[in-house]
Amino acid sequence: MTNSKNTSILSIDYPHSHFIANGYKAYAPQSEINADIAVKESSVLFDPNLDIVEQQRYRNAIEKRNNDSW
Repeated sequence: MTNSKNTSILSIDYPHSHFIANGYKAYAPQSEINADIAVKESSVLFDPNLDIVEQQRYRNAIEKRNNDSW
């Protein structure tokens, strides 16, 4: 038998985007994207929390980083 007072709250962390009060989504600043790429490199693209817009921003940043390193 389960005690109904013992409930747990599932907290899901979305590190790259944040929902704000009016329902619109605020995206990660470029500095956060650059830091993620510096640590995780291209594996950051496999993050299931990234939406299409942010995936493209990460791809662009990775491509720019690769082009600048030549």
